[in-house]
Amino acid sequence: MTQLSTPPNASRDEYSVPVYCSLTSALDDESGIDDRFRLYYIYSGNGSITIGSNNILVLTPSLLCVSEKERVLVSIDNNLKASVIYFHPSVVNDLFNFSDIRRPREEFSGSTRQDLFLISPFIESSETPSLIMLNPVYEKKIKDLFFSFNNEITPPLNQYWPCNSRSYLIDLLNIIQRLRSIDNPVPAQTGEGEIDRIILYMVNHYVDKIAVSDLADHFCTNRTTLSKKFQQSTGQTLVEYLHKIRVYNACNLLKFSDLRISDILYKTGFNDLTHFNRIFKRITGITPSLFRKQNKKITD
Repeated sequence: MTQLSTPPNASRDEYSVPVYCSLTSALDDESGIDDRFRLYYIYSGNGSITIGSNNILVLTPSLLCVSEKERVLVSIDNNLKASVIYFHPSVVNDLFNFSDIRRPREEFSGSTRQDLFLISPFIESSETPSLIMLNPVYEKKIKDLFFSFNNEITPPLNQYWPCNSRSYLIDLLNIIQRLRSIDNPVPAQTGEGEIDRIILYMVNHYVDKIAVSDLADHFCTNRTTLSKKFQQSTGQTLVEYLHKIRVYNACNLLKFSDLRISDILYKTGFNDLTHFNRIFKRITGITPSLFRKQNKKITD
């Protein structure tokens, strides 16, 4: 697939690398099937997708790792926008091909085994698709790396582009592994489209006052049925889930802004400081002020 290499449609005498970038891409574009890993940076909108047997709620900003075998089917598209990098595993290590990388890890050694670890989210995506939510600091890093990568492989090419583009890709893969070790505070998989729509509604309106009765009216059902169905699907009540969404956003504001706690609580859907402190501590284990103090070094 020469169109997914750089330079595209290279002649036999030209040096070509099996890597390509598009800063505007649809998630269900089938380019790269059978021939490239796909790394999506989803920077806008929200929705729901299916990869294999996995139904995934897509919140943004986030990263999505997809193997060469998988198709992405979009079931809910609320203005989803993404950039994508296509790459063959040989870009990471020239010993890699799509059959060898699925051998037992113990058969690899040294730097080759380390390189295999970097691409493991793509190898494992068939069983456990990797959708990774981004906080403001990592979102900026990812955005900058995507733009730098794209600029490096866009003609006119300089003599350093193969090394520089690979370096940017390795940086991205390292960040992915770092972020995979952090649990997403809001579960991103339910398996039911109706429940996904409810979650997406809460994500879009968490700042507003939301009662279970309001949700029931909006989705044309009764309160008891809605509550039971949601808890069966997610293992949490509607109120618990909404609290997690609000606290997750409060955590980001505490980490990455200088807003006062009294302002943050209103910006995340709470209207009482005592209630905010109680819910925040129940979910995180510590108070908002202690959370900010412990995480202040991130923004210093």
